[in-house]
Amino acid sequence: MTIHSWPYRVFVGVPNLLVNTCSVSLVGCGMRRTRTTVSTLVLIVALGGCGGGGGDAAPPPKPAQPQPPVAGNAPPPQALPTSNGDTGGGHWWGAVSRAGQVINDAFCLLVEQGELACVLLDQTPPPIPSVPPYIRDRIVGALHGAVQVSNSIEAVGSGKTYAIPGHVLADGNSVVADLTINGGSVHDNDSKLELKYESLGNEDTFSGNFDHYYVAMKPALLWHVEGLYPNFDIYGDPASLSIDDAGALDVQSVSGCVGSGLIGNVPLPADPSIEAYNAYTVELRLDDCGDLDGDYRGLATLIDFSWVNGTDNLVIAVFNDTAALVGEAVKY
Repeated sequence: MTIHSWPYRVFVGVPNLLVNTCSVSLVGCGMRRTRTTVSTLVLIVALGGCGGGGGDAAPPPKPAQPQPPVAGNAPPPQALPTSNGDTGGGHWWGAVSRAGQVINDAFCLLVEQGELACVLLDQTPPPIPSVPPYIRDRIVGALHGAVQVSNSIEAVGSGKTYAIPGHVLADGNSVVADLTINGGSVHDNDSKLELKYESLGNEDTFSGNFDHYYVAMKPALLWHVEGLYPNFDIYGDPASLSIDDAGALDVQSVSGCVGSGLIGNVPLPADPSIEAYNAYTVELRLDDCGDLDGDYRGLATLIDFSWVNGTDNLVIAVFNDTAALVGEAVKY
């Protein structure tokens, strides 16, 4: 999808470190967060002196050297999860290309039940790689649909592509259009996803890399989305978003746009090692929001966490037949 835009705000931040992680050699390929975990393994090898034959004198003993402490009962590192190759479920950071050229950076959430939501980003170089919000000011559009992956090597589905206010789709006029997913795969040990789709006569390809923060493995910290997100906006209209312990969601903007709905975890699989998915279904009603008034449904996920970098960053993408609400809310 090519997005044409009028002037909009400049992107002011990206998650921790953004690196090019696309599986294809394309300039400007998808950017994703990289968190670095440093593990130190101390290996102490004692080398004893050997006494020589033939009457040679033994070398003088070396003075004792202080030995570094050895970790006690630290558990072995846990292997990072990858996607379920039979569903393609996961966070996927990458890019959309057309005729071999990258046209958008992109972040996609594909849940086990087959629902797909992608946030399309412009390719503005991120100037400050450590200040949230990370993607909000780069959002230009979105994809939403249903995808079925068969045996990791075939993906089919359908849905819609959206341009957010101030932007249009590739035909220079539309803000929403149908799309058909007609190919794709999960590959490289279930760490990479490719989806091929057609819309408005164009053939585009999303290529992305799996982000392991999609899955909480036992035992692990669980993610909690409840709380007040004071840093949010509805396409330039400053707003706050709150979620209570029961999953009730409320939105209030400065201009008077209001929203209410529900948010909840996607269903869990039979795998007993998985504690939760960092993926949420969302139903939302907007009122007094002008052309955005109406009922929406879609997905949400955390792309950063207070126990990692000090903020919880919730990306929400909800849709109806004529519009999409896509944004990033920050909780301090």
